[in-house]
Amino acid sequence: MGTKEHISETELMIMNVLWEHGKSTIRQIAEHIYDNVSNTEYATIQSLLNRLEKKDYIGRDKDGFAHQFYSVVEQKDFIEQKLQDVADNVCNGAYFPLLVNLVSKTKLNQEQKNEIKHMIDKM
Repeated sequence: MGTKEHISETELMIMNVLWEHGKSTIRQIAEHIYDNVSNTEYATIQSLLNRLEKKDYIGRDKDGFAHQFYSVVEQKDFIEQKLQDVADNVCNGAYFPLLVNLVSKTKLNQEQKNEIKHMIDKM
């Protein structure tokens, strides 16, 4: 994934819905984000989906009555790019300070610790 245009927190909420639930209509997305979907909230989601589509984060399936939206960016690729951005902007491109901070601030269970050790051993 090349560097893409920044997305807002609300746009990221929509991306999370699509990553978790797959293809979804505007109504389905809105119901995952809002408790009671009003016409205004529906229109807001529609507008945000249009922006995400213009930014090439999502696609639209126009078959059927209700259009279905889907992510064209894998979540792992999005995370990788965001971590690279943080490393570049905060750590002069170095991952080590970022990783040390993440690991030291996270409560890991034994399985997660073993997985990290295994990843390090493979390096």
